[in-house]
Amino acid sequence: MNKVKAHSFVLISSLLWGLTFPLSKFALNFLAPEQVSFFRYFFAAIILIGYVLLTKKSLKVTKKQLYMIVSTGFLAFFCYAYFEVLAISHISSGVVSLFIGIIPVITITIEVLLRRRKLKPRTVLVILLAMIGVYLVIKQELTLGGDIRGYIYMTLAISAWIIYLFKAVEIDLDPIVVIAYQFGFVAIIYLGLFILKLDTPMTLNTQVVSVLVYLSVVSTVICYVLYYLAARFLGAGIVSLYDNLVFIVGFISSAIFFQETLNPTVWISFVLILSSVALSLTLDVQKH
Repeated sequence: MNKVKAHSFVLISSLLWGLTFPLSKFALNFLAPEQVSFFRYFFAAIILIGYVLLTKKSLKVTKKQLYMIVSTGFLAFFCYAYFEVLAISHISSGVVSLFIGIIPVITITIEVLLRRRKLKPRTVLVILLAMIGVYLVIKQELTLGGDIRGYIYMTLAISAWIIYLFKAVEIDLDPIVVIAYQFGFVAIIYLGLFILKLDTPMTLNTQVVSVLVYLSVVSTVICYVLYYLAARFLGAGIVSLYDNLVFIVGFISSAIFFQETLNPTVWISFVLILSSVALSLTLDVQKH
């Protein structure tokens, strides 16, 4: 793999991931959150595990590695993914994507605190812009009768993902094998939740099935594989810079393609968080 291909891989995955928010919102009109999550990860697990077996990749792991695989998989693909889809079922997918935009900001802040470095003025500005943006949209949405449960779920989702980011780098194994194990593990959990929701009506027309195929094959299997292949070549630091595109694509696609009504305050929040993201990129570039 060369540098151009690696950058292309992570760029494609980031752009495709951004569509996950509005498409999940669409699927939730016909299915319960547990049903959407089950179809997404169950079939993703089958595809990726099948690939690992066909390519005869080594599945040997130590007990310590297995613990790390299971725990990080639980954080990323159950806690984060499930709370995110629950949030989308209560608030707009555009607003949910705004929360994704603050993940790099929070991550930078935690890194600074863990390394006991002083907060530079630019870092403080990055944090303030993001926090003000989130505060404005939450205040506005709650004033208009928004469901606070959506914001609680999204806070839990972000917390799980950030913990995952700091723990996942400790796993020294083939990324595809790690993801295959993780998908298989969370698929079992989602199967249990799916069984508990068997009495919940669900509609599986052509459009819904097409969306589920996208969520499972494209935004789960293909995107994660491309992302981790690129990460192995470019390094986690460079690859993480592309994560900010996810929030931008999610916000704009929700507003345009799915005609979600986003009031001026939400757009102001978008600009504030986007500005924060732009500044955070300069911090990362300087650091690397």
